[in-house]
Amino acid sequence: MLRALGHEVEFAENGEEAISKYREALSSGRRFDIVILDLTIRGGMGGEEALRELRTLGVSIYQGKFLRIRKKMKGI
Repeated sequence: MLRALGHEVEFAENGEEAISKYREALSSGRRFDIVILDLTIRGGMGGEEALRELRTLGVSIYQGKFLRIRKKMKGI
């Protein structure tokens, strides 16, 4: 959906990869306008920990309200 609206989009499998992509963007003079993180990632760094790490990079990150969406999924 974001691409359809004309935005560039990057994906990361976990918080570690998101931080790595953010660092690469900063070092190349690019800047992300928005970062969307999942709170929990199975087998990897989740959004809360990644957000804390991103803040240590010296950039100003606004943390909005969390929107929790629950889906009823068969078997879960």
